[in-house]
Amino acid sequence: MLLDSNIIIYFTNFLNFSNFTTKYPQELFASKISLIEVLGYSNITDRYKLELNEIFKNLTLFEIEDRLINKAISLRQSKKIS
Repeated sequence: MLLDSNIIIYFTNFLNFSNFTTKYPQELFASKISLIEVLGYSNITDRYKLELNEIFKNLTLFEIEDRLINKAISLRQSKKIS
């Protein structure tokens, strides 16, 4: 199942999504673009960031270069880009 950024955000807010992703890790996928979109939110708390990182560890992520991801996250946070 390919998970969109909005699905990840929705489920982390309303369910214990990390248990779900731990239970079915070989069946869940996301793009690293979702990683940028979800973690790049400018007002993200440290606690929520840790929770999301745990979820992303259990997903199979489609690759893009890490330097591009880090730059995009940095730009989104600093410029409050949606």
